Amino acid sequence: MEKYLSNLALVENPHEHNRDNNIKLGVISHIDQLTGAVLVSFGDLTLSGHEAGEVKLLKDRNTLYRELLSSARVMEMQTFKVLLRVSMLQDRGSSASLLEAMQLLRKNPDAMKYATVSLSVLMGFSQLREREKPERNGR
Repeated sequence: MEKYLSNLALVENPHEHNRDNNIKLGVISHIDQLTGAVLVSFGDLTLSGHEAGEVKLLKDRNTLYRELLSSARVMEMQTFKVLLRVSMLQDRGSSASLLEAMQLLRKNPDAMKYATVSLSVLMGFSQLREREKPERNGR
C-alpha cells in the first residue's frame, strides 16, 4: 500500500459532466485499506476523498508498451500517438516526464483507458469485495 502513496494519479469524477473538469491530476496522500477510500491532493492545495476505483495510476512502462503494440490496430490514430508519446516519456524516467505524460492522458480520455489502471485493481479491492459477498443458495 505504501508504494502507491505520493504517486501521481488521475482522478475521474463521475458526477462531473463537463469533460474538461471530469479528470483531475493529483498526488495520492492516504489510502484506507479497509474501506478503499483514497485521499488525493491537487495542485490547488485541495484534498479530496475518492473511491479507489476512481483513482487511476499509470501502467508500468513495459505493460503499456505491450498494450500499445497489441491494440494498435483497433485504436484511433490520435490515441496511438498519445500512447506512443506517453511511452517515450516513461522511458525518460524523470518526474517532469511523468508529469507531462499524465497531463497528456488527462486531455485524452481514450488514451487514458489504455495507459492507466485503477488503484482498486492494483490493491485487489475488487477481489476482496467479491470474497466478502455472501453466497446465495438456491433454496
